[in-house]
Amino acid sequence: MGSTNEDNGPAVIVKKPNPQNAANTAKIQVLEAQLKRYDMLVTDEGKGKTRISSDGDSYRIEEERDMWLALQKTEPAPPPSLPTDPDKLLCEIDSEALDSEQATILASLREGDSVVASAEDRLKRIASTLEFTVDRFADGLHKLGQYHEAADRVAGRVLALAAERLDRREKATLQAAGTEHMPLQDVLRSLARFER
Repeated sequence: MGSTNEDNGPAVIVKKPNPQNAANTAKIQVLEAQLKRYDMLVTDEGKGKTRISSDGDSYRIEEERDMWLALQKTEPAPPPSLPTDPDKLLCEIDSEALDSEQATILASLREGDSVVASAEDRLKRIASTLEFTVDRFADGLHKLGQYHEAADRVAGRVLALAAERLDRREKATLQAAGTEHMPLQDVLRSLARFER
């Protein structure tokens, strides 16, 4: 005999919708309704109709739109004209209206001309002596180079003389010992045997 599962056929599974999907579907419907309402507001305004709604949001949106349109229609105010001469601008500022720190800064700005003049004078003095200083420096470098070359030549001569004298002494020593014709290796071997 067959089992009960085979007789009944396949089991029917009831699928329940996901609660998050259901909530999202409801939100979509609400947002679509709001979008239709805003679309109607925009098309009504384009036709010149004013629409007063009991909905506070749409009324606020209309007011905001009107304010933006009014701002777009107004012409910007021209910028205030400033004097092109900075000295004139500094003279026009009332130092009594400023606090102590600002007044100090204004005074230093007004004295800026004297600072610039003193800096220019100092630069001119430095520039006038700069050429002479650079010439002296270049002359010193040239003299130092010549001294270096002369010292190299003298050192070369001294070393050559010292080498020549050492060769003479070595030959004289070998002659005195009677080993001048013997190879140096033989002399060193005999000395090594002698020490043992």
